[in-house]
Parts: sequence; C-alpha cells; structure tokens
Amino acid sequence: MEVKNFLVIERRVKYPRIELKGMPTLILPYGCRDKAEEIIEKHRNWLEKKIKFVEEIKRKYEKHKVYNRTDDELKKIIKHLLKRYSKILDLSVEKTTFRHMKSKWASCRKNGRLSFNLKMKYLPMHLIRYIVFHEMVHLIVPDHKADFWAYVKKEFKNPEKCEEALYGYWFLCLNNRNSIFQ
Repeated sequence: MEVKNFLVIERRVKYPRIELKGMPTLILPYGCRDKAEEIIEKHRNWLEKKIKFVEEIKRKYEKHKVYNRTDDELKKIIKHLLKRYSKILDLSVEKTTFRHMKSKWASCRKNGRLSFNLKMKYLPMHLIRYIVFHEMVHLIVPDHKADFWAYVKKEFKNPEKCEEALYGYWFLCLNNRNSIFQ
C-alpha cells in the first residue's frame, strides 16, 4: 500500500489518523508529512482489511433506495420517535437540534442534548428509528460497552445489521449523483 493511494492532509491535530469515509485520507499534524509512508506501512494489514470492507459495503448498498423527505418531514418523524422512546426508556430529552453533519448521523452530549443530521431524511424508516433509539440510549449509557448494546437489543434484535446499513447508506448518499452530501 503506497502513499499515492491516499489523500494526505496536514491539519492542526495532535495525533495522526486515517479516515475511510470517501477516498482513504491520512490526516497528520503539521510538519509530519515525511512520516506518511511509515504510518501507512505500520497499519497496512488493518488498512487493507478496512478498505476491502468499505468496497464490499459500497457494492452491497449501491442499488438501495435513497428516500427524499423534506427537513420538516424528518423533524416531525424524529420528534414523534423521541416521544415514543422517552416512554419506553423512561427518560426525557433536554434539547434536540437538527443540523448538517459531515461525519455522523447523530450525536448525544453529556448534558442530555441530542443532535440529528438532516441527511437522515434520505434513510429508510427503520434506520431513522434505530438512530433515534441509539442516541437516546446514550443518555443512559454513554459508551458502546455491553450495557449499551443490551439496551439497544431490547428494541433492535440485530443492531450490527443496522450499523452496517448505516455505513452502506453513508457511502450511497455520499456517492449519489444528486450530490446529497454536498
């Protein structure tokens, strides 16, 4: 695996990282460009496995349907799900925001605030449900350890399948001719 197969970017970061969201990208702290080849070689096996996985997911989901809801339709759906899951989980959400996110479908903050990516409007309903429930469980269990997945599995028997589908839809939307993610 060679550096020429990667986009190499220097940024104001503390540690190097590799992103596989589009073109494989190596992000380095300023002044570390000369270490790119060494970093890629060090993680060669992991990278090859991940790149193969990404290509398989892209192929698997390339023909799946991309939905086309409005932002308002998505917000209405999510607000309904928040009410429904608040009863099931016996909790309340402090604040909900909707915005465009570059790298995730949603997020949960320690203060009880949930943020949802407006690009969720392109997802099938079962994945919207999954994201909302997943984020609400984070209000109970902040990490992704066994307790977290035990809660998620109460509502979604196969969260691994949902996670894979979200990954597939991310690439599907990213590569969609309508430039959904632009």
